Amino acid sequence: MKAKQISKRGYLFTFDSKNSNFEVETSIYIIIGDKKVFVIDTHCGADSMMYVHDFINHKCKDHEIVVVNTHYDWDHVFGNMAFSKHTIISHQETYDMLDQHWESMEIANKDSCDGDTSKCLPNKTFVGDLDFLDEGVRLFHSPGHTHDSISVYDNQDKVLFVADNLEKPLPYLQDHRLQLYVNTLNYYHTLNFETLVCTHSGVVDFETIEFTKGYLNSIIHDKPLDLTTEQLEVHGVNRLELKKRK
Repeated sequence: MKAKQISKRGYLFTFDSKNSNFEVETSIYIIIGDKKVFVIDTHCGADSMMYVHDFINHKCKDHEIVVVNTHYDWDHVFGNMAFSKHTIISHQETYDMLDQHWESMEIANKDSCDGDTSKCLPNKTFVGDLDFLDEGVRLFHSPGHTHDSISVYDNQDKVLFVADNLEKPLPYLQDHRLQLYVNTLNYYHTLNFETLVCTHSGVVDFETIEFTKGYLNSIIHDKPLDLTTEQLEVHGVNRLELKKRK
């Protein structure tokens, strides 16, 4: 498996049924800084992360490894054990959710996991923003797909990684506070980025932000939706999830 370079120091690893027990296309993002290498999310188990370890050993073996968990969903954190001796960062709410739900997520998704998924919680948490000024990387709370979601901004390469806050044909909604989601999307527009990356759709165009915002506002204000068949399928799932969470 080869990483796809999408910026001067940014690389995308994309997993699917060809290289994982989890069939849904899922990407993690690597940023090679001056002294640190940032591994953004850890996919579905330690076996997936062997590719990443090999990559780091080849590209930047003397760098300090910093792992970032963007939110509590299992397909973003179950490979944490592969980095148990390194710094693993998340929002405080992510830590709390993982501590509470890790075992139940393991049981529910055991057939889609890749190797060791032993519970390995983040060992550094934050609330708000966390800046690595010397590396040009900023982590910031960006509630949306889930309330604990964070995004990662590389202000040297002008890359914004938003995890599951954007996805095609539509993002899945796991939190009912949709105005906070809209606020996050508005904030994205204030950042000076040139490349927009999400977990399940890879590199996407900037219009994806506006489309998603329009979709959320239609739900908030109870306006008619003009959606494709594929989008309607996701919307149906979202309606049930929002009804359950309100």
